[in-house]
Amino acid sequence: MSTDRPQPSGQDDDATLPLAGSVPETEPLAGATPDGAAGAPASGPWTEPAPAPAADATRADGPAPREHTERRAISVATVVWGLVLALVGAMVLALAGGADVDLDLAVIVVLAAGGLALLVGSVVAGVRRSGRQGRAGR
Repeated sequence: MSTDRPQPSGQDDDATLPLAGSVPETEPLAGATPDGAAGAPASGPWTEPAPAPAADATRADGPAPREHTERRAISVATVVWGLVLALVGAMVLALAGGADVDLDLAVIVVLAAGGLALLVGSVVAGVRRSGRQGRAGR
């Protein structure tokens, strides 16, 4: 099989040919100067600054958010998964340093410890929450 194709006379096979009649000629904008800057000042709704919102206006997506006065407790899951990621990072560094680590056992231990920490943390948080609600109801 040959890759030689007959070439039109006088044309190189790498030449780029313009498409005749498919692209209209462009014209300069009205009021534009030869250096590309517009001669007339820009005007229209897109050049005017947006009006400032009223102080008592409600937002389109609902009322403005209130400031939180009490701090939210850190989620147990966030802490546990942060520790799991830190352990995985330490294991990667140990492997890069040439340590001999049993990966199967390491993954089992990290996941078991993470699961146990999630369970214990959620039970402790539940007990603390019910203790606070019991004291508040007295």
